[in-house]
Amino acid sequence: MMNCWFSCAPKNGHAADWNKYDDRLMKAAERGDVEKVSSILAKKGVNPGKLDVEGRSAFHVVASKGNLECLNAILIHGVDITTSDTAGRNPLHLAAKYGHALCLQKLLQYNCPTEHADQQGRTALHDAAMADCPSSIQLLCDHGASVNAKDVDGRTPLVLATQMCRPTICQLLIDRGADINSRDKQNRTALMLGCEYGCKDAVEVLIKNGADVSLLDALGHDSSYYARIGDNLDILTLLKTASENTSKGRELWKKGPSLQQRNLTHMLDEVNVKSNQREHQNIQDLEVENEDLKERLRKIQQEQRILLDKVNGLQLQLNEEVMVADDLESEKEKLKSLLAAKEKQHEESLRTIEALKNRYKYFESDHLGPGSHFSNRKEDTLLKQGQMYMTDNQITELLNDVERLKQALNGLSQLTYTSGSPSKRQSQLVDTLQHQVKSLQQQLADADRQHQEVIAIYRTHLLSAAQGHMDEDVQAALLQIIQMRQGLVC
Repeated sequence: MMNCWFSCAPKNGHAADWNKYDDRLMKAAERGDVEKVSSILAKKGVNPGKLDVEGRSAFHVVASKGNLECLNAILIHGVDITTSDTAGRNPLHLAAKYGHALCLQKLLQYNCPTEHADQQGRTALHDAAMADCPSSIQLLCDHGASVNAKDVDGRTPLVLATQMCRPTICQLLIDRGADINSRDKQNRTALMLGCEYGCKDAVEVLIKNGADVSLLDALGHDSSYYARIGDNLDILTLLKTASENTSKGRELWKKGPSLQQRNLTHMLDEVNVKSNQREHQNIQDLEVENEDLKERLRKIQQEQRILLDKVNGLQLQLNEEVMVADDLESEKEKLKSLLAAKEKQHEESLRTIEALKNRYKYFESDHLGPGSHFSNRKEDTLLKQGQMYMTDNQITELLNDVERLKQALNGLSQLTYTSGSPSKRQSQLVDTLQHQVKSLQQQLADADRQHQEVIAIYRTHLLSAAQGHMDEDVQAALLQIIQMRQGLVC
């Protein structure tokens, strides 16, 4: 199932154009910024396996730097696990080369192939052998890496570990079944190269585990020749001791045939037969145990894949919750900013209202106090309001006069009706009064028209005040006149 999923992952893009998201992803991978890496991977079409101009990808960078969190984010997103850089190395090579055992373990969990070789023919086990990382060696061997794989020069991981003076790695590889006398393309063994590079501890491990000191290379040189080239007396001593021990055993067989030798030969044959029988039985037992271990390993791997899928699902859920939390936090900050702006606006409104109240009180006291007056800039407006006030008084007085004249006319009419024969003087008086009534009615009409004009002006000012265009001083004056008119009406 895991292999099927990765077969659908996007392939690396040599020919694809390098865009800004690829550049940002590479920089985030180099910094080890897992949050930035995850956010960029969420963009549509982003491929963490795309190679840059230097022939590397973000996938290779996080593996070489040992950033497990970024590596896990890329693996969850989906990537071609076999992506190789320009040197032919996949992320497993790089994790092994730099000794990042945890990253190497994660890649092996995703079934990254251990047999893949770079352009030098080296596998990840070659790189791990040179890096002096026992954990990586054990992980790779547990996942089926070949301990005797050879590079283009015919060198095995044991040969490279010996050249790099890694005695612990040499012993570990030998325990895992490495061929101690394996030769490269020049017929040189690990022991010869260890002597050439002066790696005493590695040479001692090889001799201890049965390395043949008498083997010759393609030019007919043995291990002591390489030790003399390096002028290393300690290694020469080790080689001499090993050679003498081997020579003593050979000399025993060079002596003439004797009963003791025949008995010894017979005993050795019996020992060999019994040893072969025990070995055969042990092989059968080991095969049964091996099958049992394989079955247990398959079950463990299946359980591991199930757990890995659960972990990946939880990781995706966690990423979604983090994104939701970030959105809520952003909205919270926006609401805080809006609330602060509203509070500031409210405070400004309160200050404006307070200032208007103070200004209103000032104009009220200034207008009602003795000897008060408005500025020249407001004279026209106040004059109009004064005219309206005077017009109201005139209308009231005219209405009162008309009412009195009507009462007088009614009285005269009643008097005429009572007397039955009005005199000439009374008729003249009636005509005079009627003329005065007409005159007063005309004045009343003129006053009413003037009143309507003032009312129109008054409404215009009020409309301007409602729209916020009137000067504050004029508005305060209008409010004072309204209060005065209300006082007169009352």
